[in-house]
Amino acid sequence: MPRYETPAADDSRIWDVFLSGAYHGAVVAADDAGIFAALNDGPATIQELAGKLDLDERATGVLLRLLAAHGLVVFRNDSFDLTLDARLYLLKSSQFYWGPMLHVGVSSWHRDTLMAKLSQKGSADAVGPLGTPKISGDGRSIDDWASGSISLERARDVAMRMHSHSLPAAIGAAKHYDFTGIQKILDVGGGPGGYACELAAQTFTRDTGINVAMVRKATGEVFAQLRAERDNPKADVWYGGTFDSFVQGAAEGLFAPYRSPNLKELHPWAQRQASAMSDRAVAIYRIVIGFGTNSALLGKKRLAAPRCWADLVKPEYRNEVELSNPVTSGTGYTILATLIALYGEDGAFDYLKRLRPNVVRFTQSGTAQGPSVARGEVGVGVSFVHEFITQQLAGFPVDIAIPCEGTGDALGGMAIINGGPNPTEARAFYDWALTKSAQELANRTKNLLLPANRAAQIRPEAARYANVKVVDVDPARFGAPAERKRLLARWQREIGDAIR
Repeated sequence: MPRYETPAADDSRIWDVFLSGAYHGAVVAADDAGIFAALNDGPATIQELAGKLDLDERATGVLLRLLAAHGLVVFRNDSFDLTLDARLYLLKSSQFYWGPMLHVGVSSWHRDTLMAKLSQKGSADAVGPLGTPKISGDGRSIDDWASGSISLERARDVAMRMHSHSLPAAIGAAKHYDFTGIQKILDVGGGPGGYACELAAQTFTRDTGINVAMVRKATGEVFAQLRAERDNPKADVWYGGTFDSFVQGAAEGLFAPYRSPNLKELHPWAQRQASAMSDRAVAIYRIVIGFGTNSALLGKKRLAAPRCWADLVKPEYRNEVELSNPVTSGTGYTILATLIALYGEDGAFDYLKRLRPNVVRFTQSGTAQGPSVARGEVGVGVSFVHEFITQQLAGFPVDIAIPCEGTGDALGGMAIINGGPNPTEARAFYDWALTKSAQELANRTKNLLLPANRAAQIRPEAARYANVKVVDVDPARFGAPAERKRLLARWQREIGDAIR
């Protein structure tokens, strides 16, 4: 048997090339099937859209989720809707329609296969017991596997394909992980930063022997996944993410109650939140909103760094400001709630309308602003200050300011998924995550948060923001499902759908 060495570089670029044909074909198929035009009439559920266009429901759902992953549609309030990018470039009625060029050079196999899936009804019945495929009779490789009989030549062909894309990852796992005695893998969705999540997973495994599969996603993405999987949860713990989403998730019954014996080690503000949530979620850190600016870029443009919310709406910052979308980002929603706390609801939306010409983009995730400012893509970013501290520590010319009128803060939460597959291991992770040592891991990742554990040490770069002037952003109010839904709908209607 061949002896394989670990490759010197990962194959992510090759994956990008390989998948690009599928992504291109999917966008063209969605255009040809009328999905963008139909969603322009208004948001729709998978079932509504499939019925309206006479498409297969399961295939429509798969395609919509792929489009959402690429920021062309957004999932909110149980429906899918077009993003600004899709309205500008994927509607035939738009003067900026990209359709004619997208149809040039598209993989006809990808496009035609997806169109066939969309038009062939009943694909939900194509899955047999325990997820095994049913025999289609189309002569595909999967039919041979499903029937339990496959020729040597066909098996060798399939194995070569699987070998090509799975070998590097398999070697890495086999070389660097100890799978001795593994019976279960704890699935944790993480919010406080990719490296921080991975460090937490590895440290927990080292401390307890329990293996963890940690997945990093934006707050809105995690929440949408948990809602979609409520009848058959795949994850065990939600670790990190702004607390308003935890309030909403608890109200919808997504989390199991659990009172950790380590709760007594936390600051009073964290203990109060756990009690207010009937122990269905706990606050594990605190973060504050601030401005990050690229001093080199602003200097070239002879612009002073903004120090107040009032500065951001000045005309000299046109197309210089980046924020996150509150529909998909917990950070963006915290900014919206902060402005409402400062100016009142109508005043906040009036402010956002005046700010809109200065915003170059609303990103899907609130972690984008740190790198965008550091690289000089924008002069000003609004996000949680730890995103900018990370860039400062990496040597980038990033300055940080707390708005002079006051700012908002948010709590990061953690909860055990109701009905998750590994409840005992989930409680073990929950207990561990509240300890002093676990909460100090952020200091090693440069993801500098204000920890909930009273005894946890705070790096001075983060400690200076512990007592800044903050307004009252009440998680109970802004996390209430009806209030959140109403505010996000208003934001989408008055801000998100507005075209410069």
